[in-house]
Amino acid sequence: MKFFVNNDLKRDKHLRVMVTFLLALITLFLISNIYVKGLNFGFDPQSVFITLLGDQDNFIEPYALESLLEMTHIDLFFHSMLFLIVAALGLRVDKHSTAMKVILAVLLLLIVIAVISPFAALSGIYFYALAWYYSFILMHMTLFLIMLLIVVKMWSYHD
Repeated sequence: MKFFVNNDLKRDKHLRVMVTFLLALITLFLISNIYVKGLNFGFDPQSVFITLLGDQDNFIEPYALESLLEMTHIDLFFHSMLFLIVAALGLRVDKHSTAMKVILAVLLLLIVIAVISPFAALSGIYFYALAWYYSFILMHMTLFLIMLLIVVKMWSYHD
């Protein structure tokens, strides 16, 4: 990862291509992550709430705490790695941008909320299901935005 050391990311076309493809792969991961979570928990906050707490009238069992811990453990690892990659790239291509730093701080906050709120939703308070749903969606949208900004900044350099 030569560009982390000597800041040649904007000047080296091969590195720009590799980073662009890396960000494309991350985009595919994020799209599939949204789809998988939607299939498992539902595509709206009410479905998420019902999936977590269950529904006796419709014979839906509550989501097992062990399964939630396992899912959160995996999500925390992957989203931490994505944050580190995107933050390193974002700060490398636009290190003097206050906007990039603010967006990265918001992203980190959304990741924390998305990790903590499903456990709080198990208490039966609908607000926490809403917090999880919207922080999850906003986290993905923020990641897409940052990656788009990285690609635009990276390719806007003229040799």
